[in-house]
Amino acid sequence: MDEAGDLADETAYFVMAGVLSRNNSDISRKRDEAIELVGSKYKPVRKFHFRDDNDLVKREFIGVIKEMDIKVTLLVIKKFRRISRKECFEELIKNVEIPSKGTLHIYVDDYLTNQKLRRNTEEELKRSSAKIISAKVKGIPVKVSFKKSLAGLEVADYLASMTWSYYERGKFKEYFDIIANKITIKEIEKK
Repeated sequence: MDEAGDLADETAYFVMAGVLSRNNSDISRKRDEAIELVGSKYKPVRKFHFRDDNDLVKREFIGVIKEMDIKVTLLVIKKFRRISRKECFEELIKNVEIPSKGTLHIYVDDYLTNQKLRRNTEEELKRSSAKIISAKVKGIPVKVSFKKSLAGLEVADYLASMTWSYYERGKFKEYFDIIANKITIKEIEKK
């Protein structure tokens, strides 16, 4: 999961992206292949980050995302007040497709530098997501981890940032057309 926009009043929208994958190694392999492809065509890159990448790199990585075995839920929040990450996280979990078996691993982009706050937030998110998930599917264990670098988080960054840019600024609609079969968009308002 990753996000774009801000939680306060600076922007009209806040977006969270949840990427569901049954095969994390497929995401990593395809991301690594994309890094080689982009490096050979344009410029060397070590990772993908929507805000930092130029339009040619964005188009290449969106094309690679199209080929990944993933399902994406995009939560688009039109804000009329300050909102909390926990509130957004819970809303996204309510709308993500939950697998019927196995452990659900939730990786969240690591935006916290305070270790104690990170541990407390991980536990809080684990409790709240387990409660939401158990109401949908019984017996699914949930693990929540904050990570700095993970191929799936790069995909989530791209999709959250692309979606925020589209809603906030009217940009990048052509990217939606490329990956339309991978995404579900849930729009809500927070008044």
